[in-house]
Amino acid sequence: MGKKIIYYFTRYNNQPVDTGAIAEKLRVPKKAVAKKIEKLYTADLVYRSAAKYYTFNDICLMRFIKFLYEQDLEGVDEIDLSQQGLINTLKGKFLEMAVEVSMLKFNREQLPGSWFGRRGDLEVPLFQYVRSQRVKASASPEYQIDLLGNEAGRDYRIWLCECKYTRKPMSIGQVEKLEAAAQVFQQQMEEEQQSVPEIRLWLISTGGFTQEVLEYARSRENMYASDYDGINNIFRRFGSNYSIPLFSREE
Repeated sequence: MGKKIIYYFTRYNNQPVDTGAIAEKLRVPKKAVAKKIEKLYTADLVYRSAAKYYTFNDICLMRFIKFLYEQDLEGVDEIDLSQQGLINTLKGKFLEMAVEVSMLKFNREQLPGSWFGRRGDLEVPLFQYVRSQRVKASASPEYQIDLLGNEAGRDYRIWLCECKYTRKPMSIGQVEKLEAAAQVFQQQMEEEQQSVPEIRLWLISTGGFTQEVLEYARSRENMYASDYDGINNIFRRFGSNYSIPLFSREE
């Protein structure tokens, strides 16, 4: 019952939680629901205002619970199409959010290079900002870059990240798409008469990489490749104390 209560709780999305409605859906006493939510409040996972409870303070944790529990709970009502569409969108953005949270906490630490597909240790930078960005030069198609990180410091260096949250390995075609986006980004800077930065490419895929991609990434000095274990270790080190969930369905 506890999992079901928590799962329903995440569906209120920053609105007052209707403990009576949850109790009715699960056919349990309202006091049982209130008791469970009170424990979450004591653990600082929810907040309370005017004697009402609201959704999780930690948005990463809220989404994690949604993803984790929706696939293994039985007896939970069907989610309507509008909510299902929202969940699918969140699934597509969750990894980007986890990576962004981690990047914003980097501060020139030495990390195991294996987390980035490298040998030895790797010093991560301090970023001035991290954001998603669209790029387009005058004679090029538009590209959506999942995450762009601007390093702080004297050197003008930009990280471009391609995030894939699936069980399928990243293919060389997806790498080539990121490289094309990097070229367009540099062209755009030139056309706008701005300084052209040094580019580093970071491939992130929970499904790992094809052998072709792994060999290609190792041959490039400016390319990193983090599989599930790599990005999960990074996220646990900088983003949270829990693991990135994996979905049961193929995406």
